[in-house]
Amino acid sequence: MRMYHIFSQYYFQAIRKWNGEGSRKVNSSAMTIIAANMQQGDAIKKTTRDGSPIIFSEWKLLPVINGVQKVQRTEYTLDSIINGGEPLDGSTPSGKVEQLNLFGFDDEVDEGPKRRFKSCKLVDIYKEEMEEVKS
Repeated sequence: MRMYHIFSQYYFQAIRKWNGEGSRKVNSSAMTIIAANMQQGDAIKKTTRDGSPIIFSEWKLLPVINGVQKVQRTEYTLDSIINGGEPLDGSTPSGKVEQLNLFGFDDEVDEGPKRRFKSCKLVDIYKEEMEEVKS
């Protein structure tokens, strides 16, 4: 909440300076960004209180197209950040769990369709819209 309060102060100062109008979308998107990157957990185990991996988001500005600035959100586990691993491809499993086959180690396991955050306008980050990743 402190980070959001500081953001709000600067945001509303800029609005007053430029005689602008505030936007709920901007406030909601700021809260989404802050919430996605403020994680509480065990940094040694690299897990949250419920035992799931600590996940952070990277926000990459995409090239401006037709005057529209968009951003792409990519997620990383804390472990992958520390160990230089791969991102979660901006995707999350569709819910299927991998099951090992004792008699067929070469069998491929179908993890199901992957999902990632859609690229979006900066003010629409709060929507957290997802799309299926095509293989």
